[in-house]
Amino acid sequence: MTRKIDEASTYIAESRAEAELLAAISQAGVTGEVTIPRSEKESARLKHELQTRLKETGGIVEAAASEAAGTDRLRYDLIKLLYSWLVRGLPTAAAASSQD
Repeated sequence: MTRKIDEASTYIAESRAEAELLAAISQAGVTGEVTIPRSEKESARLKHELQTRLKETGGIVEAAASEAAGTDRLRYDLIKLLYSWLVRGLPTAAAASSQD
């Protein structure tokens, strides 16, 4: 099932597990269309997997930023950038040139 996520959307989930999964995806910074499982059990499993992966990799991102940045402000900015890449992927050349 595909759902579009944006800040202005209102959606009534079919189960609590689906609502929690959509909330976790949105809190991670994902916007646009996402495909989610139909079953409540699979939604719960996927939410747990997403939160586990973000927690594990978030620690790696923070450690890398701490080593690379000399000030708290640079560290914060680097964490935001790396986390964005973690969630959304690296920007493509086409996306970068369209921002110019």
